[in-house]
Amino acid sequence: MSKRAQRPLDARPDGGDPKRIAERSVTPQEMEAVRDLVGGIAHEINNILMIAGMEADLMLDDLRPDDPLRDRLHSIIEAVDRGSALVRELLAFSRRPPDPSPADKNE
Repeated sequence: MSKRAQRPLDARPDGGDPKRIAERSVTPQEMEAVRDLVGGIAHEINNILMIAGMEADLMLDDLRPDDPLRDRLHSIIEAVDRGSALVRELLAFSRRPPDPSPADKNE
């Protein structure tokens, strides 16, 4: 086997080098753009989860108490709840105030 085939692949542009990572800092504008993107995606996912959860709840209302499909619907509702918790975390990240700039830290 060649030495090239034995090396792990690293798709990061910095190659994983700690020095190069430290040299590359994220600008406040870039971080704001990331937060905006995360917030938008979180809202879209939340819309999908809301529909899935409401439909599962409506289907539960139509089933007899002993219907075996109730367990499957409860599993769907639990998955929706887990997804909703993740959306809340994403939204909290997207709403974080920006970090102070290096100039602000020195004041």
